[in-house]
Amino acid sequence: ALQPIYKTNEFPGVEVEAKFNITSGHSNDLIATSIYKVVTDNQDNFQIQPLSNLKSIRETHTHAIRYGVNKGGKWEEAFVITDRPERSWVGIKRKTNQEVDDGILFRKEDRKTLERWPAWTPWAEETVISQEAQRLAVNPKDILRIGEITRRKLNIYTQKRGTNRLYIISVDECVDKKGKVLRQIEIEYGGRTGIHPTIEQVSKVEVKGDIAKLKGLIKGVCQDGGTALEETLQTKFDFLLASYQG
Repeated sequence: ALQPIYKTNEFPGVEVEAKFNITSGHSNDLIATSIYKVVTDNQDNFQIQPLSNLKSIRETHTHAIRYGVNKGGKWEEAFVITDRPERSWVGIKRKTNQEVDDGILFRKEDRKTLERWPAWTPWAEETVISQEAQRLAVNPKDILRIGEITRRKLNIYTQKRGTNRLYIISVDECVDKKGKVLRQIEIEYGGRTGIHPTIEQVSKVEVKGDIAKLKGLIKGVCQDGGTALEETLQTKFDFLLASYQG
């Protein structure tokens, strides 16, 4: 029997990531292939995560609907519904309390899975808005559907040698209902294999260092290949809000 893989999350309930916007250059497939190769060749620091059930570059497709709430003239993300028809469930998550440290986003993330929604119907939407309004202490009428996107991600799973920290490098493309496109590269912390005592400040310094090295590898290979990148803090909600307000 396969033994379970234990993993330590050094930042429970927090999403840790850095982002680039792809402003010009090659296709996402070619960019992902180039990143995969540079990470594979960089054996001193990182290695491709050797999980038998993951392909070298894993492709995923999702459809997400984002909802916002206007608090005193400032829009905030209320919650996100991610519909994955092949799994017949709809997930809900909400991101709050964004902190930026050396260009890296640390965001609190609440997640739960709603097994009872086989599809995102108007009745399901009304029910969840009512529930989330109560949790957020706002009027349900103040929660609005900001927009929806279809998303194609190419994921590369890598592990830092010595510490066993996992990072997911994603090359993704999001398209909203108006046909506007957002292309990004994300580097996301994915935990640490094994059971480890955690001192958050030490972990934070080390993770920031790892992400900085991965950013350098990605910038280098993209620049050499003729793909233009810009570092960004833009979220999917920011992208949809700009389209909604436009």
